[in-house]
Amino acid sequence: MRAEDAGSLSEMAEALLLDAALENIPYGFCVWSPQFRLVMWNKNWRDLYGFRLDQVHRGMSPEAVVELSAQLGNHREQGSQGFYEAYTGELLANRGGARYKSQKWCMAGG
Repeated sequence: MRAEDAGSLSEMAEALLLDAALENIPYGFCVWSPQFRLVMWNKNWRDLYGFRLDQVHRGMSPEAVVELSAQLGNHREQGSQGFYEAYTGELLANRGGARYKSQKWCMAGG
């Protein structure tokens, strides 16, 4: 949740803390929903791809993000389709992989 989406005062406080934490991560970071829609990101993520604040918005698909990134001159060696395939492949791998790794780690005792 971002601060602009908060309802109650306690939700607003939590959202502001989340926003501050996200913005203070020293690298580019974004969060995708289970439906692969952009949910959150920080300035470093925008800077990494050269996105202006007004170019990205909640609900963007990976295809839209990759297309925008390619329009800005990114991924020339790989091409936008190659980057899209690699990026979405990693998203899918991380989607199930984190759960699997956590279960495996817990079963192994650390």
